[in-house]
Amino acid sequence: AKAYITLKKPVEADAAVKAALAASPNHLGARLLEVRRLAGQKDVSGALALLDKVIESAPTDSGARLLKGDLLMQTGQDEAALTAYREAIQRNSANVAAQTAAVWILLSRRDLAGAEVQLEGFRKVAPQLPQVGFFSAAIAFERGDTKAAYDMVQRVLRVMPDDPTVLQLAGALELNKGQFRQAEAHLSKALQAAPDRPRVRLLLAQAHLRQRGAFQGHQLRDDPADIQVGAQSG
Repeated sequence: AKAYITLKKPVEADAAVKAALAASPNHLGARLLEVRRLAGQKDVSGALALLDKVIESAPTDSGARLLKGDLLMQTGQDEAALTAYREAIQRNSANVAAQTAAVWILLSRRDLAGAEVQLEGFRKVAPQLPQVGFFSAAIAFERGDTKAAYDMVQRVLRVMPDDPTVLQLAGALELNKGQFRQAEAHLSKALQAAPDRPRVRLLLAQAHLRQRGAFQGHQLRDDPADIQVGAQSG
């Protein structure tokens, strides 16, 4: 069923999920697959209703709350999603996807103090993860500490050289340093990986113009609301 959902084969996924539930009606994994199947059919309200029942029967499960947060984000309920992610973290602090998503929501609001507190909890359980380094760089950039942000993002690039979000931040930092060729290189690579990001196109255009002396701008700030990471890309 997981494979069919990934392959976007709804008929086969539906049959496999039903077979799993028939074999074990109360199996947590099978019930969560049913939630995903409903969500995949655009029945997000039905998926959330079923998920609430699953959560009631599995009060200690972190993954179910992570899924609830993801579905709530799809419906634009950021505050409720943040609550769900935090509940997932309470049940399993090593839930990287929930930790990442919670920090992203706070960054998207420019709640830097809240993001720093959330990130500190994340750092305690996974200090070496590149996501932690990336968020540290993003917060430093928003705080105006471009030197610290630059140093941190360079370290993250060594382990995530093809991540479009990391490349986007790296490109914005190179723009601030006046390193337009390097900014173009990062942003062009980011655009190839994620062509649907208007912010990357804007930054790349600025890099082209600045390199040609046609644009004189103030120090840039990237917009966390438009950076889409690997929140859940792990």
